[in-house]
Amino acid sequence: MKKIFILLITSFLFVNCCSQRGSISIEKKVLKEPMKILYSSENHETAFIYLLYPINVVINNSSKNRVTLSNFHIGKDNPKGINLRDFKRYLFLKDKIIFFTKEKIIKSKEELSLNVYYGIRLPKLSDSINKRLTKAKPNQLLGKSFIYNIVKDHDILELENKLIEKRNLNLYFNFLDNDTSFYKSIKLD
Repeated sequence: MKKIFILLITSFLFVNCCSQRGSISIEKKVLKEPMKILYSSENHETAFIYLLYPINVVINNSSKNRVTLSNFHIGKDNPKGINLRDFKRYLFLKDKIIFFTKEKIIKSKEELSLNVYYGIRLPKLSDSINKRLTKAKPNQLLGKSFIYNIVKDHDILELENKLIEKRNLNLYFNFLDNDTSFYKSIKLD
């Protein structure tokens, strides 16, 4: 009798978790904001440099339960392999890039729209781009990082073509539902 009870409880939890995963849908939309370059420090010579892309992400919860978005990050093949050195992700709120610091609750039958900037570390910038940015005033300071708006010109397109890392990337979202954690992802390209 005890084994049957355990089997029933396990089946119920599995079905409940799987149905919740299926009730979350994620859609990626274009965000009409400029691309940005982020320098990780004031010293442009030794800083890590990231090319930041804007997107809008809409998360729809069609289930009867609320769900919590606990975190999101960029990865290749596995949602649990987090690489914070080569990839960055930020929220974009009120014309400012901010860190994702607080869980977001998505109520039943509601959707959450997030403006996101995701970044890929660059090996180095061309001299022409670097000179342009070192003379320019940053559009924003984020901690010790300097953020510049950029125009997508020939130099930037050439730089993007060299970014092999941009291919096969996913944006992974970690959700919590009744203390059960699960991931959903969208393709970045």
